[in-house]
Amino acid sequence: MEEALPPLFDYVESHLGDGPFLVDKAFSIADIGIATQFVNLRHVGVGVDTRRWPKLARWVAGIHERPSFRKIIEEERTAFGFTA
Repeated sequence: MEEALPPLFDYVESHLGDGPFLVDKAFSIADIGIATQFVNLRHVGVGVDTRRWPKLARWVAGIHERPSFRKIIEEERTAFGFTA
């Protein structure tokens, strides 16, 4: 985790703008595809350091707060007994 993830987080951080989405001004498959990976990381207790990757942390939090993501995250936590 300490070796493989930081370069990936750096890459995504460097491509995030100031808006809430990855591409233009609309929620898209790009947001879904990448945010889903952060759901998996979240389930096992891996988060994004808000000091090192502030834009990435803000983006992940925003996407995961969307009703569709929030619902599935809670369903998965319950179904699999995740506590993270």
